[in-house]
This record gives sequence, structure tokens and C-alpha cells, in this order.
Amino acid sequence: NYRLQEARKAQQEIDALFKDAAAPGKEVNYIGRPIAQLSSGANLYRLDSIRSATELLVNLRQRFAGKALILDLWATWCVPCMEDMPYSKKLHEENSDLPVEYIYLCSTINSEEATWKSRLGKLKVPGTHIFIDDAILDQLRIKLNASSGFPSHIVIDREGKINPGAISHFKDLDRIKLKEITGIK
Repeated sequence: NYRLQEARKAQQEIDALFKDAAAPGKEVNYIGRPIAQLSSGANLYRLDSIRSATELLVNLRQRFAGKALILDLWATWCVPCMEDMPYSKKLHEENSDLPVEYIYLCSTINSEEATWKSRLGKLKVPGTHIFIDDAILDQLRIKLNASSGFPSHIVIDREGKINPGAISHFKDLDRIKLKEITGIK
């Protein structure tokens, strides 16, 4: 029951955060310094002036208003992360008509920006890719009640409800399951 209480508490905090973010006059959807736009449909950013998970979440929610968000927390040295990326790419491409934004948050811990860019160039995974400081990634894990390992996935449905356990691997998802976990009818 402790985990359930923690999940409820995390959801209440997120609900308050998103409600406050939706207040008039709060137009701040900056998600990092743009680095590149790849032909694969990948948009690369480097988290620079954002200093908290809260600020990042608010900005992501505003930037991709009306969409469900799938957060993929990964690292360039994580073999399971690399193995799951082709499945993520396939899911994204086969369901591009759905209001879902795929956001890949790559940890800076033991990862170099050049390695990150190289991996993305080879994998050709579309979506929003952010090279993120590990301290902010840890804050995000705590705030969203997510696991501490890589890869980790968190779904935030269109209503702002978080579900950190909805995805264990992209290879396990199809269109029906994707719609179910994102709250898309």
C-alpha cells in the first residue's frame, strides 16, 4: 500500500503542477537548446538553462499540449536501451497519426554528447530527443515515481495522468495497447 500511496501523492503533485502551468500568462514551452533536426524526424535538444524536473515537465506539457507524452529514459551505454530503440521507432512510425509525443531523455552520466548524436544518427528514431543532466533525470524519476534503471518509460496521458509502469519494453506494444496506455479513444 505504500507504493500506491506514493503513486497517488505523485499524481496529486503532477495534477497541481499542470493546473498551475495552464494558468493564463504562463507561456514557457522551452525544452532546451536546439542542436539538430535530423531527416529521420528526430529533433535534438541539449538541456541547458532548465534547472529542475518540474520546469521541464511544465514546458514539455505546454510544448506538446493535447498530446500524450511517452518519456523514454535511457543512456548511450545501456544495451537494453539500444535493443529497444528499433521497436520504439517502428511503433512511432506506424502510429504517427495518434496524438502522442515520444520524448527520449538521454542521461549525461558516462555519456558524451557526440556519442549520443552518433547513436541517434544510426538509429534514426523520430521524436524529441533531449540530452539531459543526470541530476534532473533523477528528480524526474522521483517526481514521476519511476524506476531507477535504464531504460525506464513513463506515460503521461492526455489528461495529465502519469503511469510509470505502463511500458517495460517498446517491443511489447502495438496500436491497441498504445491507445490504451495513453488514454486515446
